[in-house]
Amino acid sequence: MEHIWEFEHPAEFGAYRNRLGDLLLLPKTFNASYGAEAHAGKLKHYVEHDILSKSLHSQAYQHNPGFTKFIKETGLPFHPVQEFKKANFDERQELYRQLAERIWNPEWLNRIADGEESIP
Repeated sequence: MEHIWEFEHPAEFGAYRNRLGDLLLLPKTFNASYGAEAHAGKLKHYVEHDILSKSLHSQAYQHNPGFTKFIKETGLPFHPVQEFKKANFDERQELYRQLAERIWNPEWLNRIADGEESIP
C-alpha cells in the first residue's frame, strides 16, 4: 500500500493519514523502489499497475475505450492528477466512496446472486 499525498503542514498530514483517498495498492517492490519519491516522479510508473493507479496519469484516458466507457456510463469522477495535494486527496476520497457504494450496492449484489446480472 502506498500513500501518494504531498501535504505541506504536519497537522494536515495527521488529519488525513488514515483515510483511503491517498492510498494505492501497489507491489511491495515498487513501493520500496519509489516510496520516498514525490507523486510527480512516480506518476509515470503508475501506468504499469492497476486501473486505480493508472487513472492518476493522463495516459489512462487515451486509447482506453473500456475505461472511458466505464467512466461515461457510471459518471464516476475519475481524472488525471498531476500533483497530489489536499484538494486532490478529498476528490480521490470521494471517488473511492462512490466506487465502494457501487460495488457493495445490495440491489446489484442481489441481481448477481439471482443470476440476473454478471460481474463485469
